[in-house]
Amino acid sequence: MKTVAATCAGLLAVVSLAAGSANALLISPDGATASSRHSGSFDPRFTIDGSGLPVNFTAADAHADYASNNHWTAANGDLLNADITWTFNNPQSLSAIVIWNHRSNGFAANPGYDVTSFDLTVRDQSNNILLHWDDMALQPNVATGQTLSFGSMLNGVSSVLFEVEAVESSTTWTGLAEVAFDDTIITSAVPVGASLPLLATGLAAFAAVRRRT
Repeated sequence: MKTVAATCAGLLAVVSLAAGSANALLISPDGATASSRHSGSFDPRFTIDGSGLPVNFTAADAHADYASNNHWTAANGDLLNADITWTFNNPQSLSAIVIWNHRSNGFAANPGYDVTSFDLTVRDQSNNILLHWDDMALQPNVATGQTLSFGSMLNGVSSVLFEVEAVESSTTWTGLAEVAFDDTIITSAVPVGASLPLLATGLAAFAAVRRRT
């Protein structure tokens, strides 16, 4: 198992909904930092360590119920300013991001933490922006992974910044459960708008998880 940094900081980015190959391998980042955390039991590292998911999880697997040590929650009040950055020790070629949303409904005292809109920024080792999308939609109350395609293969990815723009209903808390990335070679075009990818509906592709060291 790799060691994951547990510091806090941030940057941000965006996406479009996607397919993938049944043989695709999901890649977990090596590090995660965030603007803040509620406590050590809700650290950003829990978004990249498979906590709350089965061994060799796929995008179709449901994340476990809201609990300590299986998701990231930002500090009280760090709501629409919350962000999390994932990093790779070695630059990666990636085609999609898979996100398991925060699940607090029915479990937390103050439900509705789920992110419903976010920005995403993907950068290379030299900090050049490879992709930036604004105000992308994420579905609340979904236990399985939501797969969002970059529309093309992005080469040399070193960091990915996710910035919260809106949440379901909470006025105090937000966060994420888990994230992974797909490196499947895209063989068909993904429709895109003038400035934003088209968010389509569909089932997440099954994918075995590969841990990068």
